[in-house]
Amino acid sequence: MAEAPRKMLGARLLERGVLTERQLELAVREQKRTGAMLGEILTQLGLVTPQTLSAVLAEQAVTTVVVKPRTPRTPASAWAPV
Repeated sequence: MAEAPRKMLGARLLERGVLTERQLELAVREQKRTGAMLGEILTQLGLVTPQTLSAVLAEQAVTTVVVKPRTPRTPASAWAPV
């Protein structure tokens, strides 16, 4: 089953009602001008709190963790010279 594409940070913040379209446009223009990360710009402009930004980024970062089964270790005595 294919994963749905992740939504961009700005889209997530718009969905939550944290930003207006105009605020996002302002931040994106600033991002293009400076090359800074959008989240950094949003917090510097006071449009998003660091806590809100962290919460949205944490939702976005959900990943699947694969745990490798443990294999029994060979005792050190098995490696002793014969």
